[in-house]
Amino acid sequence: RRRGIRNKPGLLDVSSKLPALPSPVRRALKLIECGANLAALLVSLVVWRPHILHVQFLPLVNYRLPFESWLLRIARRIGAKVIYTVHNLLSQDTGDRHREQYGRLYRIADKLICHDPETARRLRNEFDVGDQRIEIIPHGSFFEEAPRANGRNSRARLGIAADECVVLWQGILRPYKGLPFLLEAWR
Repeated sequence: RRRGIRNKPGLLDVSSKLPALPSPVRRALKLIECGANLAALLVSLVVWRPHILHVQFLPLVNYRLPFESWLLRIARRIGAKVIYTVHNLLSQDTGDRHREQYGRLYRIADKLICHDPETARRLRNEFDVGDQRIEIIPHGSFFEEAPRANGRNSRARLGIAADECVVLWQGILRPYKGLPFLLEAWR
């Protein structure tokens, strides 16, 4: 909002405005919203016939619901190229449970964008995706470069001695990130 960029959430966006709902109710509402938004997107695909459909996130893949795959196949049938950004090769916290679903998704896409060479390598080796379908585009900053911190000044500001070991954990704490393993190994 600060940058004047408007989020266009789709036809329905009720659950984001009701964060206090119990988790099962919120998930059911999000599923209904997703279905309505997919239907609206399908109508707009058929009417507007875009040249490219770029997808960042497909939440129903993990539930083995085929609606998003159907939408992507319809987009290809009407002539759109499907581009999918692979933020995570497989869904977090699920191991190989959804490998088959993601494999189908990767076969549908005309082009797969990865943020790093390791993901591209794994797409080639584990999902037999050819190099011509993979683009590596490093994840950029969000609208602005973060100010460069000076280690000496940062330590002084935080009251940390120059010879003390400092480690930063950045991100959301989730089991798949292996923080307990890191802490145990560190000890």
